[in-house]
Amino acid sequence: QGFYSADSGEPDHPDFADSAEALAVADTQELWIFNVMTGAQNASAIWAAQRVPPGNVAAVGNSFTIRKMNLSDPDNFLYSPGVTKLAEEMGWWSPKDDLPGFFDFFGAYGYTPDTKGASDPAAAQMMKDVLAFYSGRRMWRIFSLLSPAEGAKLDPNKGNLPETKDPYPGSVPAPKGSVTAEMVMNVLRDHYEGTPYDLTVGMASGPFGTPNRGPVPPRGTRGLWERAISMHRGSW
Repeated sequence: QGFYSADSGEPDHPDFADSAEALAVADTQELWIFNVMTGAQNASAIWAAQRVPPGNVAAVGNSFTIRKMNLSDPDNFLYSPGVTKLAEEMGWWSPKDDLPGFFDFFGAYGYTPDTKGASDPAAAQMMKDVLAFYSGRRMWRIFSLLSPAEGAKLDPNKGNLPETKDPYPGSVPAPKGSVTAEMVMNVLRDHYEGTPYDLTVGMASGPFGTPNRGPVPPRGTRGLWERAISMHRGSW
């Protein structure tokens, strides 16, 4: 038994690039971020969990967010047996990459397109840029809306890739009692209104300011539309 998805590939050729999930698991007492991916040859699973500190808001946007794990702190970090093994075998991570007893989960297991060995370097670079902002921009936006003081400290153009220096935190503090249910619902309706990335303005939004775009960019155009928190396939 283990983690296996429609994107896992075949046992003799696992697709580690997209066979994963990033989730939040919570009850009335605590909140954990849970990252899981398929194991070697699609057997079992590799996973990590990080406790969100009390009084913090967390953002998970289609990517791993667990970074430096203290492997000796079970109160705040949990993980599958041999969590570093595949990363070491594949050359994705080495113990010398981190301080003793620490492991960068997203740094080791997060996917970044190969722009040097790709048959089409321009397309690979475009995909790399897309992935950086596909999740990163939404993390910035969630923090900005739910904890404005902390969000203001973050660069919306930083992106979120395994190699990103000084990456976004997995969570940020918010003043006690400051986050309401209405605020959370507004986050889920958000299209970056009032920011440079606002999808309700510009020619592509049409005469009625619609934030929805087609599922693919115009033919012959490299890149994608901005990925908002709310989008056409998640609205009903």
